[in-house]
Order: sequence, then structure tokens, then C-alpha cells
Amino acid sequence: MPRKKQLTPAAAFQAVVRTALEHLHEPAWLAAHSPLAEAYFLADRLAADTPSAEARGMALQSLLRAAWARLWPGSLPADRAALLRATDEVRRRDGNSGDAYAFLLLELRYFRAYFSSADYPAQAGDIPIFLNVSTTRFFVHLEEAIDRLADQVLQLARPALRLERPRRPAIFIGREPLREQCLAELLAGRSVTISGVAGVGKTTLAAAVAGDWPTPVTFWYTFLPGINDNLPGLLFALGFFIQQWTSSALWLQLMADEGQVRNPGQLLSILRADLAQLQPYGPLLCFDEVDLLRTSDGETRSATHAQLLTFLEGLCAATPVLLVGQQGYIDTPVHIALEPLVTTDTAALLREGGVAPQSATVSRVQQVTGGLPRLIELVIALLRGGDNLSELDYLHARADVRPLFHRLWRRLDTAEQELLVSLAVLRRPAPLDVVARASAYERLLQRHVVQAAADEVGVQPYFRGLIYEALPPEQREACLLYTSDAADERSSVDLGGRRIIKKKNMKVYKWR
Repeated sequence: MPRKKQLTPAAAFQAVVRTALEHLHEPAWLAAHSPLAEAYFLADRLAADTPSAEARGMALQSLLRAAWARLWPGSLPADRAALLRATDEVRRRDGNSGDAYAFLLLELRYFRAYFSSADYPAQAGDIPIFLNVSTTRFFVHLEEAIDRLADQVLQLARPALRLERPRRPAIFIGREPLREQCLAELLAGRSVTISGVAGVGKTTLAAAVAGDWPTPVTFWYTFLPGINDNLPGLLFALGFFIQQWTSSALWLQLMADEGQVRNPGQLLSILRADLAQLQPYGPLLCFDEVDLLRTSDGETRSATHAQLLTFLEGLCAATPVLLVGQQGYIDTPVHIALEPLVTTDTAALLREGGVAPQSATVSRVQQVTGGLPRLIELVIALLRGGDNLSELDYLHARADVRPLFHRLWRRLDTAEQELLVSLAVLRRPAPLDVVARASAYERLLQRHVVQAAADEVGVQPYFRGLIYEALPPEQREACLLYTSDAADERSSVDLGGRRIIKKKNMKVYKWR
């Protein structure tokens, strides 16, 4: 059986455009089936953050018509007679090629703005006769016309140059005073850092601040390790952003250098000048996942990340900057450590989500989620879907909560990971006086990953379940050999009701 021919990216995109043209007059079909009708691709052509299917289909229709109009050289013909006169002249001079001929082909086959659907040639088979070309040559020319149209679609949509635009949260509870504080500090010209554990709502708060910024000149950049965590990528995004509002020397220099960063020092100087020119527009620069730039000296990207951190430090002095991360590694005038929601805010969030906030429900949700808004939103979805409170004990087993934990786990150092694993294998909380000796205890407590009550310490229920389920049985047993730097060479300690043996310098298996 012959292997199916693989399409190149250009051919695949042309095929998608062709399919959209075949359903050009069906906005509902376009919204349901065409990837070009997605909000990401249409971007600024959609007025709302959550556009309806009809709006997306109509926006794609508008984009295709605008791309088609760009094929015509100069002003569009006034009527059908003017169109035919102009194309006849072009064909006598240049033959069956060029943008004007492509415009006519697409008009006859798809758009029908000058020829109504009932006018001759109404059938695709009649078009070659109307144009006085063979059927074979007609379809070859039509493919070339679609290819030209696809190029215009890309130039108009520019998906490769799409800046991030976070969605303002629909429900915003328990953070209003912090939002007002952030806005006031940033408007006063002081840069702000928002930090907190994964799922606590850092990005949501920052998105609310950016959404309420008094000018539309807001820049958002999320650091993604291995993808855009480099200075050239950041400079390119900043240059394109500035170019949207004022003439950017940085953008012009990058274009002259074909996108290459040949002289970083020169480009940074140009950027400072651009930012000074942008100040009358009231810009706000937001950077998310900044703490992912903290790498150790032994890692290959440490030099690149150190360069970015230094760059961000300088940027904070030049313009208002909002930094978001689980930890703050850049010294900003204002640092807001985001705490989990308290019980009253959890009840309000449940109420807004359509769940009756009975006392037992609120207490159980608060206990399971630790007040993390992201988890509370997941619980709301589960409860509205028919699950009951008893099933919340298995929240950690759901695949859609694991990415949240992985965001936290990869930020922990070895000591923090080992202590978490050691505590997660215990059925009951451990004595505080034993755990507190570990150097990582205070850091985990600040992150709200562990919780202390009276004289006991335990892992937050959600985190404990995820860690424990990931450990194979032999590793769970090995982790019971809990170590502590302050332990004697050999001692016996009662942790959580179990008698275990500790040996100095015995490594605890790392969970990955």
C-alpha cells in the first residue's frame, strides 16, 4: 500500500484556506469546522474575549474578503463591467497570471460579489468556457490563485507576530484590595512583584490589573523554558509591541538585522530610547512565570537566564513593570505575596459558581483545596457535574489537576522535594519538633504546601495525594527512612503513630 503523501506546512495551510472558501457563505459551518475561525487566529478581528460561534464565522468571512480585496491592484472595480475590462486588459498584456487574474478567478468560483450566484457562469464547469481556457489549466490557475490568497490571509492575520493578551477573569473574589494596591503602585511608577504558590491566583490578579489599566498600551509576556526564555525573543516581542503605538527604532533595527541579535548592548540602548518615547502613552509591561528563570550554575541555560534577570531589573527602573512568579527573584519597590483564600472568600466563590455554600460544603472544600482558587474552580465544576463531597478525597487522581502540581514541583529544590516526599508517605501529621529541624521546612510553609497545626505538620491534602500516588510501593517504603541533618547516627523517632528508623546521610528517593 503506497504511503500517503505528507503535505508541507504551506500546502496544508492552502488546503485549509480552500476548504474555508468552499463554505465562504456559511458562517455557522466556518465557526464549527474551520481552524481559521478560532479566536487565536482571528485575534483583534473579534470584539469580545469570548465571541459567539456566529461572530467567529462572520469574522473569518471578513478576513477572507479583505485578503481577496488586497489582490486587486489599486481601487476595487466599481462594477462587473469595470472588472471585466480591467482583467481583459491585464490578460492581453500579461497572460493568465498575476493578482488581477487571480482576483477574477476567486470572484467567479467563490466570492460572487460582482456576479450573483444565479448569473452565468453559475456552475464551476462553466467558468473555463467563460474565461476561454481549458478545464485543466483553469484548475491549475485556481490553485495558484488560492495560494496567492493564502499569502494575503497570513499577512493580514499575522499569527506569528501575535502578542499575548490575557483574558480578564469573569469571577474575581477576595483580591479586590490587592488589585487596587497594584494599580495604585504601578500608576505611581513603581514596579510590582506578585508571588505565591501554584494555583493561588497570581496570573488572575495580574490579568485583572492589566485589564483595568487606564490605557490599552499593555504588554504581556509569559516565559516558557526552551521556547522564549531568551533575550532575542523578548526583544523581538517588545519591538513589535512598541511599533504598534509609535515608531520603534528597536523594531527597525531587528528588521535590518533579519531578526538576529548581533549586538545586545546596542539593542538595549535602543530599547531604552523607545521606552522613553512610549511613556506619554502610559505603558504597562507584564511578565509571567518569571521565577522559571532561576536556574543553577550547572544548568546549560543559566547564563541566558541570568542575562534575562539582569535585563528585567534594568527594565523595572525605566517603566512600570508587573512581575509574576511563585518566588520573587528581582528586587522591586513593591512585593505582594498572595495568600490562599480564606473560608468566607471560598464560600463567595462557590456561590458565584452556582454551588450552594452550605457550611459543611465550604469547610470540606476549604480543607481539600487549601483555599487555592484554581482548585476551588475545579471543585465547582465537579459538584455542578453531579459529583458529591465524598468524591473530593480523590481530587488528586484527576488528570486535569496534575499540571498545577507539576508547576510547583519543578520549582522546588532537592531538600524541599525530599521533605515533601517523606511527609507524604505518613498517614497522619508528623511532630513539629522533628520536621522543623529540616532546613526546607520554613520554605515549604511559606509556599503553603505544608500546614502546621498545634504541634503537628502535614502536607496539604491535595499535594499529599498527588505525591503519594506517584510513588511506587518500594519507594514509599524507602521514604519512611526519613533523614534529618540534626539526627544522631542512629535514632528511633515516632512519626505519625509509626515507629521508624532514621540513619544519618541516608538519601530519600526523589519523586519525578
